[in-house]
Amino acid sequence: MAAGQKRYTLNMGYRFAWMLEKPVFLEREKTERQRMKFLVTEKVKIMVLFAGVGIIPLVLAMEKNVNVVTVEKNEKVFSFPTENIEVNRIRGSITPVLGDSYEYQGGKADRVVVPQPCNHNCFVRVQILSKQVGICTTARGLPPRAGWPISRAMRF
Repeated sequence: MAAGQKRYTLNMGYRFAWMLEKPVFLEREKTERQRMKFLVTEKVKIMVLFAGVGIIPLVLAMEKNVNVVTVEKNEKVFSFPTENIEVNRIRGSITPVLGDSYEYQGGKADRVVVPQPCNHNCFVRVQILSKQVGICTTARGLPPRAGWPISRAMRF
């Protein structure tokens, strides 16, 4: 596989576009995405910060009637969620937003998903009015509490 070539991969039955030299998703978070899929109920608004290629929003929106807003800062990766939405035929339930997750103030959401960013010492203060806030990690997540600042250092 050569860098710069667009590839498709199957993950949990969904088809995803990605490029070798760009950030993708972690295979070890597969069980965490499955767990989130079963926790989400119908007709809720979900915000996914640091969305990347959009695998978490797709997993959440494929089988349930939810409205997902994704926020991603990387312009090179931002085209992938839109393409992945079209490839998996779920247009209408996911809204990709190009912007910085640290500064995004997108209104209200029933649930906020904050996947683990690459920097281990980062601190995210979610400026969203939310009923439930949590962290998607391969370890333990925070218990959901409305208006709670999310710190990766606090989760252990």
